[in-house]
Amino acid sequence: MKNRMDKLLKIQAYFDNELGPAEAREIEQLLVSETEAQRIGDFIHKHRETLRKLDLEHGYSLPIPFEVYWAGIRSRITQPSMIDVISGAILDFVERVRLIRRTVAPVTVIAVCLILCILAGNALTRYRSRVSNTKFEIVALVKDPGVVTYRDWTQGVTLMWFPYPANGE
Repeated sequence: MKNRMDKLLKIQAYFDNELGPAEAREIEQLLVSETEAQRIGDFIHKHRETLRKLDLEHGYSLPIPFEVYWAGIRSRITQPSMIDVISGAILDFVERVRLIRRTVAPVTVIAVCLILCILAGNALTRYRSRVSNTKFEIVALVKDPGVVTYRDWTQGVTLMWFPYPANGE
């Protein structure tokens, strides 16, 4: 190793599993052969274990890296708030209700018209059946109160009486 700082950084990278296989073998040989490297390795290992125990037992955590901290803030800014989500859901609901009203109103009008037509048809059918059951009918028109019409449904005869004399009589 060139100097003490390079050695320290290489040993630390070894414990962080950041070295390739050739460099890792070189640091393993260094840890076995040099007492200073062993002392640095023991120091790094001991502090790493202490930090891990503090984190697990007491809930301490290491500071968040700068990029992660700002990425969290950026995501909170760009994420829609709960009010935006709820208001969006309410607007969707209102739009669906409007769509249903636009569909149901014409369908209801058509249904009411059909029901009225059916009821009128039934009433007309009942009236016709009642008229066809009678033997005869006498009709006096209001236009000419003197004219009387006689219909005999069974014989198929219609007679009209005029109260005034025919032309030329």
